Amino acid sequence: MSLLRLVAPALLALAIAASASHARADRLLLADGGSVEGEIRKEGGVYHVKLPSGIEVSFPQERVLRIESASDARARYEKRLRALEETDVAGHYKLASFCLDNGLRGEAEERFRHVVRLDPAHEDAHRALGEVFYEGRWIAREEANRLQGLVLHEGKWVTEEERLRLVSARRTADERTRLTRLVKRIRRGIEPSRSEAIAEIEAMDDPCAVEPLLAACEHWHKDVRIAAATAVARFGADERVAKRLHDLASRDGSLAVQDAAARAIREHRVTGAAERLVLTYMDDERSWVRNAAAHALGVIRYRPAVPVLVATLVYEVRDDVATPIQLGTVKLVTVDAGCHGRLRLLRTFRIERTSFRLDTEAEVTKAKNDAAREALALLTGVNHDFDVHAWVGWWKENRGRFDDFMAPADKNE
Repeated sequence: MSLLRLVAPALLALAIAASASHARADRLLLADGGSVEGEIRKEGGVYHVKLPSGIEVSFPQERVLRIESASDARARYEKRLRALEETDVAGHYKLASFCLDNGLRGEAEERFRHVVRLDPAHEDAHRALGEVFYEGRWIAREEANRLQGLVLHEGKWVTEEERLRLVSARRTADERTRLTRLVKRIRRGIEPSRSEAIAEIEAMDDPCAVEPLLAACEHWHKDVRIAAATAVARFGADERVAKRLHDLASRDGSLAVQDAAARAIREHRVTGAAERLVLTYMDDERSWVRNAAAHALGVIRYRPAVPVLVATLVYEVRDDVATPIQLGTVKLVTVDAGCHGRLRLLRTFRIERTSFRLDTEAEVTKAKNDAAREALALLTGVNHDFDVHAWVGWWKENRGRFDDFMAPADKNE
């Protein structure tokens, strides 16, 4: 069986294609049956071979059988070619094999092409030329790949979807490396390098930076969390981003980080994060989380939070049971909140005595929710203190004048 039937067709095609990139070389025949082609020189008892790639390999004299010069192989090729009939398919194919074995790659390609001219159905010759049988004809492998929708990416043929995935993975890795370097500069705390690193993180706008930025939002250094939250908010349509910003705004241990996350939510109008904060304010059992969520809603100026905050502004407390004072506010929450929980009834707001200011009256103790009052003042720009009637009146009069982030609904205003 010939050498061509033993070697993968792709390797044969590669060998032929390589002929254009370097000149013919001598061959070093080894005692174990192998061979190496390149520029050969001998120093002492060692043969050094410079390969076409530029790499140099060495062999001790006892491993070398003999050296065969390119000129000798060329002479033998020409002799065999003259002896061949022009139409001898098998003879030209064998001569092509001889050329490959002896480093005459250009001559090998010539013989293979001559073979397919004589016999267009000669599979081995076509494959040696790097061709494949596609839809009834032999064509270059590259053309067949393109016809199948494949693209060349870093030396490999892949689908466009796979190419995009690979490019994205590479860019994500690059952004992660870049972010790691910037975080180190922040941790060192040396100015102006620290401030420059913070600014560079805040300006990161490649979608492939989302995952590294989300991870940085959990970093122990608050300046890193602030910078990462500021940057990642521009990708607020991603549910992961909305959740992470919500967590920073309502649960982070640093007030500076909470405020930075809330400002980022407002700047980039991350509705998903604001909606989550409304539900956290209504449902979370921890007073400090509820208070943080209320403050964040005020900083964000999230309009759908107004009726929720009004409904929880004052409580009647009888025998340790708290219920919102009924002034139509529960109905407002149900119908007009405009948030993700538009159709939710306001749940009984869980009260902890330490979270509220208590005013003692004759029959009823009224609990006043400072967090809701402060959030309403931030959110609306007005202050009706704990006057629930005044807040309800303000809401009825103004709820249609603003969009969800308290910008005028009528752009001409």
